[in-house]
Amino acid sequence: MDAQRVEKLYRIARDAYVIQDYEHAIVAFKSLLTYDFKHLHAHYYLALSYQKSDAFELALEHLLTAVKFGFDEVGILKSIAFSYQKMGMYKESIFNIQKNLKIQKDDHESYALLAENYILLSEFNHAIQSLNHAVLLAPQEVSYYLSLAKLHKELKEFDQALLALKKALALQPDRWESCFIAGNLYTRMKAPQEAIKFFTKAIDINPKHALSYNNLAIVYYDIGKSDDAYEVMKEALVLESENRNFQKNLEKIEAKLNA
Repeated sequence: MDAQRVEKLYRIARDAYVIQDYEHAIVAFKSLLTYDFKHLHAHYYLALSYQKSDAFELALEHLLTAVKFGFDEVGILKSIAFSYQKMGMYKESIFNIQKNLKIQKDDHESYALLAENYILLSEFNHAIQSLNHAVLLAPQEVSYYLSLAKLHKELKEFDQALLALKKALALQPDRWESCFIAGNLYTRMKAPQEAIKFFTKAIDINPKHALSYNNLAIVYYDIGKSDDAYEVMKEALVLESENRNFQKNLEKIEAKLNA
């Protein structure tokens, strides 16, 4: 196949990728590579298409092939790291992120991906350090503050958790995830009225999130408001009727009411 026809096939494949038709993109890129195996962009975008299709081993194969042939697209190391992470190879993922950060020193997404790997390895202090780097580079990214809040909460560093959470809420006060995490944090801090306020707000924003009802019901139960706990727990079971934990919590509340 001559170069002109190869490039035409590449454009067809890229167009499929751009419109998120990954199935056809994969077919087209694979076809192209049978004619020109060293077409580096084809390997790269085939890999990204495989990632979008959750075929991470195949994605990694083509990313490594592209690198072997000299492909140095900015971000390819991060894509390799992402595939390794999804395959459960966290140390290999970290190694490639660190290589990428030597090239892209100010890439906040790399620091966030690094933090995810450390969390999966239960290396929480390293995860916090990575997220702090990410926050410095992208101070408007709410998800980083939420991740910091959850990590500090798990480490029982409640003051730091609250500080991170307040920053998230200042940026997006009506984000239900922030309110849900705030409810959990205040529950751990034994501040039930604040927990109730934030779980209630989370439900107002996202009434389909069953765990918010469950956690709110538990707070009501713990402070002796079993009637409120019963009504809220029933709402949780409307959303997830087969959830055994919710069923057990309702049974516990009913037992208290019937005592």
